[in-house]
Amino acid sequence: MKRDVKARNIIVQWLADNVLETIKDKKTTKDIFDTLRQTYTKAGNSVQVEVQSKLRNIKYRNGSLADFITDYERIIQELKGCGGKIKDNEMISQLVTAMPESFQAVTTAIDVIFKVYHIVNLQQSFYFCKKQGRVTTEKR
Repeated sequence: MKRDVKARNIIVQWLADNVLETIKDKKTTKDIFDTLRQTYTKAGNSVQVEVQSKLRNIKYRNGSLADFITDYERIIQELKGCGGKIKDNEMISQLVTAMPESFQAVTTAIDVIFKVYHIVNLQQSFYFCKKQGRVTTEKR
């Protein structure tokens, strides 16, 4: 009982006032912990949904291809960081979908190689896209 009171006091000291409102009627450390976990696990799920939405809506329109790929990788890492899971084939499909028509030859090659031979991973896809970006830039 004494440890529970001490643990409860330590937790309460570190919580913001708005968070304290959610646990003010909780009597034990376990009750506090369970309430916090339930509250913030839901937020984690909503964050995953938000990040997945960003991933589905990302499109390369203009600017540096390297910047676009960096943004794409950042969103993937953000998704993984909040507990989301995504397979390589899903990441590649999203990348292919996000690329403009001018990259159609490269995206088709990536798609076919992955579907037929299952050998293209995300890093290889980024390499192909960056290489195509240099070729496209040099042609201009």
